[in-house]
Amino acid sequence: MADNKRLYSILGITPNADDKEIKKAYRKLARKYHPDVNKDKGAEEKFKEINMANEVLSDPKRRAQYDQYGEIALDPNFNENVFNQQSGGFGGAGFNFEDLFGQGGGSFRSSGFGGFEDLFGRQSSRPRKGEDRNTKISISFMEAAKGATKTFSFNIQKSNGSVEPLTLEVKIPAGIREGQKIRIANKGEPGWNGGPAGDLYLEVSIRPDRKFTRDGLNIEVVVDVNYIDAALGGTIDVPTLDGVVEMKIPAGIQADQKLRLKGKGIASAKGTGDEFAKIRITVPKHLSEKEKELFEQLRNIQAH
Repeated sequence: MADNKRLYSILGITPNADDKEIKKAYRKLARKYHPDVNKDKGAEEKFKEINMANEVLSDPKRRAQYDQYGEIALDPNFNENVFNQQSGGFGGAGFNFEDLFGQGGGSFRSSGFGGFEDLFGRQSSRPRKGEDRNTKISISFMEAAKGATKTFSFNIQKSNGSVEPLTLEVKIPAGIREGQKIRIANKGEPGWNGGPAGDLYLEVSIRPDRKFTRDGLNIEVVVDVNYIDAALGGTIDVPTLDGVVEMKIPAGIQADQKLRLKGKGIASAKGTGDEFAKIRITVPKHLSEKEKELFEQLRNIQAH
């Protein structure tokens, strides 16, 4: 029977533990035995064991191999297919280290392993990338549309439980979308055994704008047109991302009709959108006597 209980025992969990339980146990023990906070003799070695157990059990493929084959599956040169071809593992005829590990027995002994003790009893010292961190940032509509460079300050919780302030200058790419993430390399958790640090992912939240709404790379703005210009045609001022432009409107334009300003939308690496001016017709609440007289004349003309 495969010796496959030790890693679970290190984390204090059962072989039936799910991913959430593994992660919770690892974080709890890592904070307790981290060399930065625990100076007791043996704490560093315990921390390495905890890290190794998490590395294997949090990887579905490696965990499955460990559950089936036990400690032998921890060797980085372990070959599952070759092992299964042997006649009953170590006890079967024809087994040799050259087939199992892909190299000669003499090379195995001189390759940095200390024989069976290292193969079955010690944890891997391979470099491992640190875990990624995730947090959120809030930017304005215009910063998302045009791009910007902003400075953000964060409070980052380290693996030992302490909080570390972090200030970063972040480049916001033009056209970034709600919920999109910006990756900041090497600003995640520190690596293990000389491995690189993880990355920091910033999830973007875009604050609404009072003028503009967005649909992909296109934008929309509501513009007011008085009833006379709506009937006779004219020109109006339309706000855009680059400032106000003058736009002609045709006679007889209707409320909620949209006029397109080509190429005035969001410009990004994937292309440039358009802007749509949505017409809102305004009618005065109060008319002068002369205006009332003219409207009466117009109504009489339309009636005939």
